[in-house]
Amino acid sequence: MTRWRPLLVVASLVAAHEILERVCDRAELTERMLSPGGGGLALAALATASLFALRLGVIFVLPGWLLARGLEAWRARRAPPSAP
Repeated sequence: MTRWRPLLVVASLVAAHEILERVCDRAELTERMLSPGGGGLALAALATASLFALRLGVIFVLPGWLLARGLEAWRARRAPPSAP
C-alpha cells in the first residue's frame, strides 16, 4: 500500500480540485464574490480561497512532491545492501 500512496494522494487532490471548481462554477461563487454587493460573500470567499489554495497545491506542490518520492524510491532500490 505504501507504494501506491503518493498516487492515491495525487488522484484524490486532483479530483477534489475538479469537484470544487465545478461547484464554484455552477453556483457562480467566483462571480458573486467579484460583483459589487453580491450576496453570500462569506461562502463565496471561503469557496474561492479553498479553490485557490487547492489549485496552488496541485499545480506547484504536487509535482515536486511526486518527484521527491520517486527519487527516494529510486535511491532505495539502487542502494547497496548494508553489511553487518
